[in-house]
Order: sequence, then structure tokens, then C-alpha cells
Amino acid sequence: MLNPLYYILLTATIILAYYIDKLIKNISLNTLLVLSIFYRVLIYQLAIVNTNEIMLLAIMYNN
Repeated sequence: MLNPLYYILLTATIILAYYIDKLIKNISLNTLLVLSIFYRVLIYQLAIVNTNEIMLLAIMYNN
């Protein structure tokens, strides 16, 4: 089961992309780069959290 935060993050990304496209037509590549790095870090952290939860569950069920 995925972390609910992942879905919230995904929705926020879609909404953010929509508004950036509407409000700023000529967005600079630097801004896009910063945003992509920011979201990659967040998704990476969520993946680590999910892995830790799965490992904890596995340890609990084995005992």
C-alpha cells in the first residue's frame, strides 16, 4: 500500500503544473529544473518511508 502523501503530492504536482502553464507562458528552464529536483527529492523520501514501513511489517509478521 502506498503512502497517502504520495497521492497528495501527485495531485499537487498536477495542479501546480496546470497553474504554471496558465500563469507563466514563458517559464525559464531554471525554474523547471528547481521544481523537478524538489519533487524528485520528495518522492525519494516518500519511497524511503514506504520501504521502512514494509520492512517493519515484515519483521513484525516474522516474529
